[in-house]
Formats: sequence, structure tokens, C-alpha cells
Amino acid sequence: MAASILKSPAGRLFLKTLGYSPREKQFLLDGDLGRLSRVLLVDSGRLSDLFFFLPLIEGLRRAAPELEIEVMALERWGEFLRREAAISSLILYNPQQLKLRSTAFHNLLREVKRRSFDAVFLMDTAGEVMRDLVAYASGAPIRIGVHDPEREAFLNCTVRWGNSGRYRMELAREMSRFLGLDYDPDHWTFRFQPEEIRAAEQLIHFRKPVKEQILIGLDGDTGLGDSRLVESHLAYIVGHLAEKLRAKIILFSLDGETEASEGLGARLGGKVLDRPELELRETLALMSRCDLFVSGNTELFHAAVVSGVPTLGFFTDSDDLQWEPRRRKSVEVLRGRPGEKISLSELEASVNRILHALPS
Repeated sequence: MAASILKSPAGRLFLKTLGYSPREKQFLLDGDLGRLSRVLLVDSGRLSDLFFFLPLIEGLRRAAPELEIEVMALERWGEFLRREAAISSLILYNPQQLKLRSTAFHNLLREVKRRSFDAVFLMDTAGEVMRDLVAYASGAPIRIGVHDPEREAFLNCTVRWGNSGRYRMELAREMSRFLGLDYDPDHWTFRFQPEEIRAAEQLIHFRKPVKEQILIGLDGDTGLGDSRLVESHLAYIVGHLAEKLRAKIILFSLDGETEASEGLGARLGGKVLDRPELELRETLALMSRCDLFVSGNTELFHAAVVSGVPTLGFFTDSDDLQWEPRRRKSVEVLRGRPGEKISLSELEASVNRILHALPS
């Protein structure tokens, strides 16, 4: 419905009457960031995309220290983002606000409009109409996102992405080039605060006093492609690795103790270390201290990848190539197919490669 409003001249007039229309003026993207005073990045709802766009945000901050850089994101990611020094402020929302007829949505539009942004970046690779409408209603003269015919009414600057087969993290790099910025997404690593690392290491030390013993992080939740490895199969694979490496295991989940984590804990028994309930950044910092992280195509898989953790992913045919980080030496992805078992020799070879990979 929101898209159809913008395709109609009467609909655009209606939005203009409400004050929801961009400031139409010529602009030039030539790398001169002095033309910008305030920018907004609109999330996709995914934690992984927030990680992927942090290099762009950091690049903006270095190039324009006075620039106001704001991020609109789900409330559940607010605790993670608040400690990122490059971000000036946040606009947090809950999923129920993204409904066209909702008063809360119009309050959100008014708040975004009030802040008078010069440019808006949309993190999603596919048009999500309610977030696209936020970009349009912001009034920003520059509205940047991935090209899609359905988004032409909302955006005036687009990136050709499509089924490029490139890792999704590279999208932010493509957008950064509009602003005269550039970086290598294959070499960017997320860094935690020193006190976050110390707290994570202390938590591990109390549960695993032998520092040299390998620690495997395991996330068995459903992935971004709405699929996951069968629980019994995953438990067998990780249990085999723990025996082979004489390792201990910590279970991870973005949603606390889930049915998947409970089932894996029961199957893996004494190999699993207990851990207290943690906030999001504490969970991520703990994950970053693992010697090996194993999961499907989950949010935590991508968090581990960009945190520099040796990572083994079990993907299925439902996991698009844009989620596969193929140029990081400390990451391997094994793709499973219905009725086929992953061979233990292939598994051990992959783990050996990523544990002994030189920094990429």
C-alpha cells in the first residue's frame, strides 16, 4: 500500500500536505563531506547488517569528525550500538511501529522528519517498503539504497547489487564510494572495548582454568535462510570436534535459552560449560574469545566472522550466496543437502585450515 501511494500523484500530494516529502534540490556526490551536516542509516532489522555497515560509519567519522551520524535500529540492538563512539545518536523502534496505519509509525516519521537529515542510507538489499517510506518521509535530498524498480519512487541514488554473489558486507563498501570513502571489507575487524574483553576472559577462566584448552562456541538456532542443521547431526559433529581437539563448548543464542540450545546441551552433556545470562554485548564479547565458532547462517555466525573468530558455518540450499564470506581465510562454509551427511574427514580438514590460517 505504501508503495502505491508514491506511484500516485494524488498520493504524493497527500504526503506533501502532511509534510512527508523530500527537499528536492540538486546534489553532487563528489566526496566533499562538508556538504553534509547530518546523515541517517536505517537498519534492515538484522544485527549482521549493523556489523556490516560499521566500517562505513567509522569511515564517515574519520573523514568528517563534526558530522552527525544517526542510526535507526530495532530496540533490541540499542544496547549494542550505544557503545559505538562513531555513532552520534540512535532512533530506536519496535517492529509493531512499522505499520502504515499505526499512530506509532507516524510518530516515528515525524521524529525522523524533525531531525532534518541531508542523506539517508538504507541497509537492506531488498526493498522493505515501510523503511523505504521512512527514507522518503525524512525529507532528505539524498536517499541511497539498493536498486529495485519498486523503490524508484522512494530513492534517488541507487546501488546495483542484485544476485551479485558477493558477501553482503560488501554492500556498505559500494555505498561508501558515493561519499569518496573506501576500505577492504575482507580485512575489517570489529573491536570490543578492553574492559569487555577482560570480563569475557575472566568468565571463561573461572569455567576453563586450563588456558590452552580449546573453546568451541556453538549456535544451533535457525539461520537467516530459515533452516538449520538437524540437532542430532550438529551435536554429533561438534561432539566429534570436541573429542578430537580436547575442547570445551559454550552454547550461544541471541534469544536466550532456546529449544535448540537446550537440546544440544542435553546431547553434548559434560563437554558444555555453563554460562550466566548476559547482555548482548557481553554475549558477543564472550563469543569473540572462542578459539572456534560453529553455527548455521545465523546472526552470530556473521558477528563471529567480523570479530575475527575462526568460524565454521553449516549452510543449506536455502542460504543465499550473499551470506557466504568466501574471502576470509579463517572462515569455512560447508553446505549440507537433505539426505547427505558431512564427512568427518572433510570436517576435520576445514577446521584444520581455519585454525591454522594466517590473518587475512
